Amino acid sequence: MKETFADYYFIGVGRNENYQDEQATIAYKKDNISLIEFRTFWLSKTPEVPGSRYENQSYCPRTCAYAIFRIEEEGTLFRVYNTHLDHEGSKARMLGLDQINKVIQEETQRANLPVILLGDFNAEPDSQEINEFVSHTDLKDITSSLPVTFHNYGQEKDYEKIDYIYISPNISCNQVEAWTDCMDKVFLSDHYPICAQLTIH
Repeated sequence: MKETFADYYFIGVGRNENYQDEQATIAYKKDNISLIEFRTFWLSKTPEVPGSRYENQSYCPRTCAYAIFRIEEEGTLFRVYNTHLDHEGSKARMLGLDQINKVIQEETQRANLPVILLGDFNAEPDSQEINEFVSHTDLKDITSSLPVTFHNYGQEKDYEKIDYIYISPNISCNQVEAWTDCMDKVFLSDHYPICAQLTIH
């Protein structure tokens, strides 16, 4: 990715205790975006402890990457949260979303900046964890029109909508789409990547 997209910086931390394995990565353009703050916290009762997990989740630690950026030409500041919730436990996903929402609310009280929350939530729109999250936030899901995001490389029995982009009221969505490209039965991923064009007010 770094070699292909040389005009971007990539930031992220591996999820296990040695900062290895999967990471929630955020990429941003070098020429007009500046990084103001970055950190990763673990979805657990001890969010600053690398590799920590909730007791009732899978063996995989889960993280949320958080960054503040500035658009240089405009001087606009905004926050991005990128996460990947547990793939096995509904309760763990609910705890993770609640934890992320509390961090967003705390940071908003510190400075009320536009917010983008995105990631693989491993939960469908009618799930208990998504309904619970929606009832406690003013963030808007701009991917609600997308019927499918996970397809397991074209396996129709596995088609699900589990990936999301949420935005705060001071951001508007101009366009959102899923990249469903497939050439010679080769997909971009087991998920359809989501592309959104946003305007920050």
